Amino acid sequence: MAKKFILILFILFWAKGAQGAQADPMFIKQNLYISQANQTQFSEEKVSKYAKAAYAIEVKRAEILQRALGTPDYAAASQKAIAKGVTICEIAKEEQTTTIQSLCKELFNFAEQERRRNGFEKNSEFNQMTRALQQDSQLQERIRRKMLELSGNK
Repeated sequence: MAKKFILILFILFWAKGAQGAQADPMFIKQNLYISQANQTQFSEEKVSKYAKAAYAIEVKRAEILQRALGTPDYAAASQKAIAKGVTICEIAKEEQTTTIQSLCKELFNFAEQERRRNGFEKNSEFNQMTRALQQDSQLQERIRRKMLELSGNK
């Protein structure tokens, strides 16, 4: 059940854009703009790889968020992030505690590794698909199905 909840949160966040970032300041927020004319058709292989990377990153993000919630640093960092309209990891480093810096670094490093492990050599490739996902309901559905398969909820 927890995996299904995480998956639903992830799909809602990525499909709706960075709006969810204020509700959960641990999200990695991205600039998400694309025009319908610039959308690209993605192969099933690319959709599968994206879904695998995104799912793994979301599971790790949820795990790191749980660890962050258990620290005395989280509440203050969360308030700063919400006040500035950014994620906790986007707060200036001098405003982050060592614990928060460490957790953000762990998440960023993991996301980078997963992206590359799943065949996205450049951030721009992964981000292109993320932007397209926000505009294309058919692509959203394709990725949703793949992620449900990964979570064991077919």
